[in-house]
Formats: sequence, structure tokens, C-alpha cells
Amino acid sequence: MTTNHIEKLDPALLRPGRCDVTVKLNNASHNQMIHMFERFFTDASHEMADEFAQKLPEYKISMAKLQGHFLEYRDSA
Repeated sequence: MTTNHIEKLDPALLRPGRCDVTVKLNNASHNQMIHMFERFFTDASHEMADEFAQKLPEYKISMAKLQGHFLEYRDSA
């Protein structure tokens, strides 16, 4: 089960035995941006990945959006 509004769920759904794990998926940190950049562009330097991440606002871009960007420009780091 996934939700963007956990506060709207019936408490019976969140009790132990029903929902055993809660994971919050935040937007991308600079460190996550760097690691994803390096995974997509294996020949690029760490400095290039860091420079890319520093140009973006931290925790404002989802990992999915970042991945879509890398896929669109996969031939050009």
C-alpha cells in the first residue's frame, strides 16, 4: 500500500500486523544526485557529477524526475 497522505488512512490499516514497515521516500539529496549521475554516466568524473548536483536544489526534485532526465540525455553527460 502506498499513500501521499498517511494521516488520511484509517488507523486500523496502520496497526502492527497490517503495516509492518513505513518508508518515507524523500526528494533527491545532493549525494543521491551524484550517485545516480555516476550510475548513468560511468565514464564521467566524480567532479562532473558533483558539479551537476550543485546546480540543482536539494530535496526539490524527485528521484523519478531525475532518472527521466538522465534517460532523456543518456548520450550526453
